[in-house]
Parts: sequence; structure tokens; C-alpha cells
Amino acid sequence: MKPTRIQDILDVFRLSYGGDGKVQRAEVVDASQVAHISGPSKPILPWHTYAGQKLPAETLEQVKEVRAMVRAFDPKFRKWPPLDDAKAVLLEGGSDLAKCYMFTDTPAFISQLVSELRADAMQVKASMEAESDPAVKTSLRVEYMKRMAFAHLMNGREGPTSAVNTYDKAFVTWGMGWALKGGLPKVLGRIYELEAAQSKDPERHYIQKLFYLCGFMYDAGRYYVVDTEQGTVWVDDLNKRWSKAAPGPGETPGQAVRVIHNTDELHFMWVQAARDDLTRATITNAQRDAFLSTTGTVPQADKIQTGALYTFIAHLQHWTGDKFDVVAWAQGPLARPRLTAPLPSEKGDAELAIQAVHRFYHMRSPNIGRNVFSQVRDYWKQMTGEDAQVEALSEFRPVYPVMTNGPVKSVPEGHLSATIDAAGKVIYDLGPLEDFGRGPPPPPNPAAGIIIIPPTIPEPVGEDPAAEDLAKEEARRASERTGWARLFDWF
Repeated sequence: MKPTRIQDILDVFRLSYGGDGKVQRAEVVDASQVAHISGPSKPILPWHTYAGQKLPAETLEQVKEVRAMVRAFDPKFRKWPPLDDAKAVLLEGGSDLAKCYMFTDTPAFISQLVSELRADAMQVKASMEAESDPAVKTSLRVEYMKRMAFAHLMNGREGPTSAVNTYDKAFVTWGMGWALKGGLPKVLGRIYELEAAQSKDPERHYIQKLFYLCGFMYDAGRYYVVDTEQGTVWVDDLNKRWSKAAPGPGETPGQAVRVIHNTDELHFMWVQAARDDLTRATITNAQRDAFLSTTGTVPQADKIQTGALYTFIAHLQHWTGDKFDVVAWAQGPLARPRLTAPLPSEKGDAELAIQAVHRFYHMRSPNIGRNVFSQVRDYWKQMTGEDAQVEALSEFRPVYPVMTNGPVKSVPEGHLSATIDAAGKVIYDLGPLEDFGRGPPPPPNPAAGIIIIPPTIPEPVGEDPAAEDLAKEEARRASERTGWARLFDWF
């Protein structure tokens, strides 16, 4: 059988469920479409109950058959990066460089997706403009900016809803970087919630059924996956990530992750679920909702006027996993220059945009990686160009030479510098350290020959609660930037 849509696969099988909502058996209802079945069909035992055990032959063959069907959805993955440069790929217990891919969808798919998402955001904006209650109007403006930010990021800035990457330290990501051990559980949980709200009939939970038939299941913080090579089921319990709890059946560290990483059919399954008319809206809404409730939520958004600035800040948050309260920074003691325009307003957003860059580099070096500075400049260009044009903004005109000037031969003492290549041959002058809340450079250490420029955290002045709160917040964020625990929380 060579299916052309998900329904073609779902029609071949019927799942029976117990009172707990879990699959009790799978039954082939159209044996003519399944090669390993001969004669009358018979129930096949649920595979997830065999964690750490050998699967019955019939059950294993069923999963293999479905994965063979899914191969017809091959979206033509390409190797990324070229294998010679893939040494940076990290996978628990080792990696298979032949399985390193980056897939992003066709321009036609992305264009349709972005058009639909922008139309959805504009509906919210229309409701906002028709609203007379100030509080409701503000709430709708924030919702509009959130949805517009997601639409912008889907437009080639992050992976679209169908994207799959298996080439970096996140191991496997789906959509806009939802990692197996990061944000993907939230997306999967939201998918299941949406399907449950759409129908009480489990047979109409199309995405969950497809996943299960393909030998993949997510349940209450646990990944279950069929390993067709070893004929068993592996489990990765995210609830035990940082605990010393004893592993359960099939919980061999790294095995489930490796199987998911190395099984193309599971990736094809995700891509098709995001594309197919039967499931596309649910996948899109789940990924959007996950974004809006995590990195897409910008602090003090009620003081922001434009979707362009909101997108800029939300993109920085999604990239880093941090929260950026740009308004608090801009109104705090470290901000340079001081705000002059009222908030919220387009002119106010233009000033906040500059402060967002200052806040970003207050806690991190622009030279942590080769692309840190150039990537922020790309975000800036998107904000002031396409995003401002989509909203037809007239007074949002941030002018900040740091984001547009070319490289320089040298950077004055007391200024923050950035490089965009590993050798440090191309440098940029970001301006005075004070603009970024950093103190003057300390004297060189003759022994090490290294100058370390720590961020300056202000001491509370008198009984000023704002200054005290800012000091506490900066100290907390500084402490959070340490530790390897963040490695697996990438989005």
C-alpha cells in the first residue's frame, strides 16, 4: 500500500481502548492492505505493554508495516551539515552521522502557513479595534502581538510546524525547535488536549492513533518507542531526568532517544501530520499554543504597542530560553539613554528596541559564539523591515547604529566589542560599556593576560523597591546562567 494521506493508514486499523484511555489492542480491518496478514484478521496486542521485553512477532510486524506505509510520505530530507562537518553532533551514548538531517518545508507550504497565521492574528486585531473596554482592548492587543510573533517566526526565521532537525545538541526537534527533552512534551500534551476537546471518540484522535500505529507514544512525561531492529520497546521517563529513581522496564538511558533520532519514518510521520489536511490545524494550533505560553510570552507586554517589537523580544527569548523584561530594564537605573516617549506607543517601542539590545548584552557576551552578534542584527533587520511593513507602522523607526554600522579596525577602551568569526578578524564597536549596564574594564591581569568584564549589579538605594527588585532579578538571572542542566532544555 502506498498511502497519499494519513486517513489511508488510519482506515486500515482499529484500536480498542480501556477505561484508562490506553490502547488495549489493535485490529486490522482491511487485511488486503497489510502484507504480513493472511486470511481473517485477528487482534494484535498493544506494543507499549512490552517495555523492555521482546515484542510478539505479529505486533512487531504490524509496526514495521505501518512504518513502511509512512515511507511513502518521504519529504526528501537532506544531510545537514555535510558529514565532514558533522562532528559537533551529540547524541546520548554516541551518534550516527548518517542520520543527521535538517528538513524545512517548501516555500509554498510556508507561504500558506504564514498567510493563515497572519489572518488569524488580524482577526484578533479587528476585535481589538472594535472593543470599547480599555482592559479588554489591552488584552486583545497583547494576544494579537503574540499571534503575529508566531506568524513572523514561521516565515523562515524558525522551523515551520513541519520542520525536523536531527543534527545538533538538541538531538531531535520538531517544528520551531521543540526538543525531545525540552519543549516537545508541551506540544504533544497540547495536541492530545485539542484532540480530546474535538471528540470523545478515541478513533477520531487521528494524531495519537497515527503515532501509536507507527510505534511512538508520549504519555505523562514518558516516551515509548518501538525498536524494530531489536524487536523491543524503549522508554524515556522525563520525570526521572534529574532524580536518582531506579529505572523501570525498558528505561535504558539514551536508547529511546537514539531510536527516535535514527528512525526516519518517525520524522516523516511528524512532517506529514503537520502537512495533512486531516491533522494540520491541530498541529499548528498546538505548536502556536506552546509558543504563546512559554517563550512567546513577553513580560509587561501591555506596555508594548507593536507586533514588530514584540516579535523581536519573543525571538530573543525563544533563542535563549530566557525571559527579557525590557520595560523593567528601560525604566531601571542602568538604562542608557533614558526613555522619553510614553508607553505604550510606536515611538516608545522604538526606544525600547534599543534597550532590548542593551538588556540582551548586559548578561551575555556578543562573542559567545560566532553567530551571536550577526544573528541579533538579523533579528533587528527583520523587525525594522518586514515586520514594520506588515503592520504599516508610521512612527516605529528605531535608529541604532550598532545594529547597522559596518566593522571597525579597533574598538576604544571602555567600549563593548563583537566579533563575527572565530579568528576575531572582523570586529564591531557596540558602544560604551555603560550602555549595557557594564562597569569600566578592570586592569589587566599580568599573569593571565585576560580582561574580564562582569556585569554591574546596582546596589539598592535607600528604600527604592524598584532598584532593589532589579538587583535581585539580575542576581537571580546571573545564577541561572550556570550549570549544565540547561543543555537539554533547548527550544
